[in-house]
Amino acid sequence: ARAAPIVWPDWAAIEAVVDLDGFAGANDAFAVLREAVTSAKPAEIDAQRAHATLSWKFLIGFCAKKPLYKSQVQQVLQAMLDVPSFEAALADNPELINKAEASLPEEVLETLGLSSGGGGGGGGAAASTSPRQDSIPQVPTGTLPASHVLQPAASEDSEYHRRRPPADSAGDVAPSRATAASSAPSSSSPLVRKYLPFLQRASEIEAGNPVVAHYCRVHAVEQLVLAKVRGETDSESYALLMRTLEEAEGKKSALGIESAAGREQMQDFA
Repeated sequence: ARAAPIVWPDWAAIEAVVDLDGFAGANDAFAVLREAVTSAKPAEIDAQRAHATLSWKFLIGFCAKKPLYKSQVQQVLQAMLDVPSFEAALADNPELINKAEASLPEEVLETLGLSSGGGGGGGGAAASTSPRQDSIPQVPTGTLPASHVLQPAASEDSEYHRRRPPADSAGDVAPSRATAASSAPSSSSPLVRKYLPFLQRASEIEAGNPVVAHYCRVHAVEQLVLAKVRGETDSESYALLMRTLEEAEGKKSALGIESAAGREQMQDFA
């Protein structure tokens, strides 16, 4: 008998990763989801059916961003496909199927019973009631990520350290240590003290560089989400996460971040 109960991920944190395309730093969130799904019985997975579509969105985006995890992702996908409610959540969502076909490695598509580049046409799940058809074996759209303009701590597990500009590069928007120290709030929360300076910097540069300001907020949200996954969040940092997430989501559509102009602005600033 299993000694410990299944620990499911914080679904709000998973949703934040999906909404902000924060898959580059979502290793911990994926590990929690993988452990839960692969350890659970079908009935236990079915009990999470309210989060089925979110789970598919997260796994498709994560695998598209990090194909080296494809074998582990396939384990999770197979377990989810064995649960009718989860299988239906994918089969009944053409948008998800199209995204999977456009972005996932071929081996992963075989697990799903899909074909690459299907585009919802005659092949893959769009032509059947089941995405798997008994076949067993986002990515961000080119916008420059916050890694090019922010400088997270060296201990953080992300792509930022390999790609970030030098500390003295022109246009650096990360708060300097002196600025961070002088502007740090008198909060009792270490996470608030660490990431609020990025949000203050976002407010300072928003008039002239709204896209860069948005990515300052995205960076703070991503790191607060990871802290939540690790169980480090307190009430103050959680409140800051939700406020910042709401603000970032509210301003994203008006910024044209997905457009060529938005990408060019980020590249020019970096």
